Amino acid sequence: MNNRVRKKVTIKDLFKMKAQKRRIVALGVYDYPTAMIADKLDVEILFTGPSGPMSLFGHRFVRSIRPSEMLVVTRAVSRVEPRALLVASLPYMTYEMSNERAIETAALFVTEGGADCVKCDANRHLAERIQAIVRSGIPVMAHIGLQASRQVEQSGYRVQGRTAEHAMSIVQDAQALVKAGVFAILVEAATQELTSYLTNNMPVPIIGLSSGDDIDGGCIVSGDAVGYSVSPKPPKAARFVDVKPKIQKALLEYEKDARSGEGPSFKNFTRLPEDEWLDIHRELQL
Repeated sequence: MNNRVRKKVTIKDLFKMKAQKRRIVALGVYDYPTAMIADKLDVEILFTGPSGPMSLFGHRFVRSIRPSEMLVVTRAVSRVEPRALLVASLPYMTYEMSNERAIETAALFVTEGGADCVKCDANRHLAERIQAIVRSGIPVMAHIGLQASRQVEQSGYRVQGRTAEHAMSIVQDAQALVKAGVFAILVEAATQELTSYLTNNMPVPIIGLSSGDDIDGGCIVSGDAVGYSVSPKPPKAARFVDVKPKIQKALLEYEKDARSGEGPSFKNFTRLPEDEWLDIHRELQL
């Protein structure tokens, strides 16, 4: 943590860090309290993704998340006014259908959501949509490798790029997206060799999520890091603490407290001054 006055992180800063081989740190957050904690750290990127609505609103699948729900999450995080670059993930099928729709959705998350830029699950077939958003003046981070919105076609929640053919296809996606103008690429759950190649051959920062250690930056979703998430965890994702048992224990203690009426929840009370209570007695003729 650092108490000095900190300047807002810019895309230029990320490119500078890549050139200097200084590791970029990215963190997924989806509520105001966690965003407040994250803002005390020196992370460069905060992003809001589908794990937010899945954990907060009970969605089982990414494809059922509504744009309005993702917007609520993004607004909550942006109200912190974070030092980090705030990247909002665009919901499924809100940018794929046309350039106009892509620009409209991206603009919504910047103007109303308060994001600095947007993130899109993408491939070379969506490069035109990405380019349209970039040309409109909104920076875009591409998300390749494991994409939660495309689990069916990716044969489930599994590591990507495990064959030469598949790895080459992902490389071609990255090349097309760089050409379209993305400022960074998030590579999720890909093989070490694939991610290493992208890091050393792509001109933009490569941010890895469960994709090995030869990367320009690392990323994890806060809920996964602390064990407080109901969304599927990326294969091999790290967990630094598990808060679920602690929360369950605390709530169990409250349940016992509430039933007995003997615990701190019911002993910490304020009494009305005696003369005020006597006035009430007279008023109510008790």
